[in-house]
Amino acid sequence: MKSALDLVLAEPWAITETYLRAIVGIVSGETNSDLERLQALQAKTGKPLQNTRAVTMRDGVAVIPVVGPMFRRANLMTELSGATSYEMLAQDFNRAVDDGSTRAIVLDWSSPGGAVSGVNELAGMIYAARGRKPIASYIGSTAASAAYWLATAADPGRVIMDATALVGSIGVMATFLDTRARDEARGVKEVRFISSGAPNKNRDPLTDPEGLAALMAQIDAIEDVFVASVARHRGVSVEKVRSDFGQGGELVGASAIAAGMAEGLGSLEGLIASRRGFFHHQMRV
Repeated sequence: MKSALDLVLAEPWAITETYLRAIVGIVSGETNSDLERLQALQAKTGKPLQNTRAVTMRDGVAVIPVVGPMFRRANLMTELSGATSYEMLAQDFNRAVDDGSTRAIVLDWSSPGGAVSGVNELAGMIYAARGRKPIASYIGSTAASAAYWLATAADPGRVIMDATALVGSIGVMATFLDTRARDEARGVKEVRFISSGAPNKNRDPLTDPEGLAALMAQIDAIEDVFVASVARHRGVSVEKVRSDFGQGGELVGASAIAAGMAEGLGSLEGLIASRRGFFHHQMRV
């Protein structure tokens, strides 16, 4: 059976490096205490309403908090750390879209990103819901990597951020943990037997140039999907995303808006109020 560390290392991640290191530290047991493990990925939790996990209704506006690193499915790590699963986020989002009392949806982002697995499906789901109900993204602190991928799927012109918030980190990472020196010191040696018809299986990217090239090709292919999705969401060219949207870095507030990564500065309360007004106007027409 694979360990939690094996599963983390097997995943490509669209996440900031700091949080990926924190996740690796947690699952490898390198943090010093349970408290430190929780603090490494600490995030606020939303107040769940009936039939949802974390949706808060505000006068017809469904506010969906997205906090912490993101994983495909809910598990013990998401429960302990206040992280988010794509699975539960999708359920909450779909319930808000289908609920007759919901007049608008605000996705409230505070996330460094997460696993690649599941993010493209969820982004497509949010994008496909455009036109059914107004969908806005508010970034109060960070929407990095996979979180920015998803945040941009909101309606055109409805990505709002705080002046100090960070967006970007567009790119993909994979981690390879080299334990050979440690294992050798302990007298442990791994011997692999790979079937003759699978020469590309489990190639070592540290010692095999072709193995490294194959791994980089996979990471770059995922990045291509990431960039193309953001370009579609934002209504800009792939070239603009690659040249102006941080090139893997994060942009702050006004700089991000000037680059075309968001529409304007604002607050969550202001965005909720504007959604209410929009819907009241629409109902009178």
